[in-house]
Amino acid sequence: RATHRYLGRSLVRMTQALVINCSAGYSCGGVQFTRSTEGSRLVDCHIQGCHTMDAWANGQAGGLELFYGGSLTMIGGSITGCRASDLCGGVWVRAYATLSLIDVLVADCHSNAKTGGGGGISVSGDATLIMSGGAIRDCHALNGGNGGGLNVEGEVQLSGTTVQGCTASTANGGGMWFSGAQAQLNEVTVQGCAATHGGGMHIDTSYVLLVDVSFEDCQAGFQGGAISQRVASSMLHANRVRVARCDSFGQKDAGGMSSSGGAIELSGSSTWIDSIISDCASGRDVVNINDGTHTFTRVAILRCHATLFHGGGLRVSSGTVMLLDSRIADSSSVDRGGCVYASADGNVDGNVDGKVNAQAGALVLRNTTLSNCSAPE
Repeated sequence: RATHRYLGRSLVRMTQALVINCSAGYSCGGVQFTRSTEGSRLVDCHIQGCHTMDAWANGQAGGLELFYGGSLTMIGGSITGCRASDLCGGVWVRAYATLSLIDVLVADCHSNAKTGGGGGISVSGDATLIMSGGAIRDCHALNGGNGGGLNVEGEVQLSGTTVQGCTASTANGGGMWFSGAQAQLNEVTVQGCAATHGGGMHIDTSYVLLVDVSFEDCQAGFQGGAISQRVASSMLHANRVRVARCDSFGQKDAGGMSSSGGAIELSGSSTWIDSIISDCASGRDVVNINDGTHTFTRVAILRCHATLFHGGGLRVSSGTVMLLDSRIADSSSVDRGGCVYASADGNVDGNVDGKVNAQAGALVLRNTTLSNCSAPE
């Protein structure tokens, strides 16, 4: 208890340790590792209620911090109820460090950053997180911070992990936020997360690989209920991805257009294989393609609805989209394009370069079925 624990240049082995209600002024309220030796590990340890002091506005890493090339494995245990006055509420991995979490719970943590974020876990550009099993639950990036559950600018590998109930309520990436990142997710569930853009996941200038990943009941205030991809240089590969019951409602842009991309909003490039998007909704353009090149192979878009304008199933406003052996069915809009709406909108697109969509994108359908969709025109 009391002040935080600092461990440097050491081989550390801790079993069934409990760190409760510790604090530090600026950096890491709980346990801080620097240059920890490979083989260092925490087994069934719990870090609870640790925080940076509120008097320090730039406090970072509430619970656990690993940096300067250190290596640490945490097996079992939890990091809960931690907070930082600036960024990285639960865990911060940075400066060439590698953190492995195996069956670890990170929950009820938050950051108060205006420009950073990472309510649960933050991974800086030269660091690596490997997480197997476990969960990130009910973590929040407040005051404009990105990445309620996970904020990544480095490398991350998630396998069999659940990200649930996390938010970035006035920013991007409720479940997770990737910028300049290399991310691989396998058998991951993102559930009940929310943000302004990218309720489940927000992608900037990153390479992201999703295999057997589910997005359920996620919500965006403006764009991308499940996924928002807003930079042309980003790449997303989605294999056996399921998007269900996601939506975007509640805000309008400067032109008075309603929220879009209730399921996904794509502006980079992507490939989708053997995936399903179902029961999603937004004011317009439920699956919204703003720019880039996107290929959908054996993908189904089912029972999706645009409640105020056009684009009940797929909207292509710019870029190149190819649907192969795919299906769009049982979808609707109250304006145009119950299944598919392909038209330039004349609005500024989702890219940070602020381009105007002067021409409609190219849409290619091969062995693709459109059925039982409805719209007035």
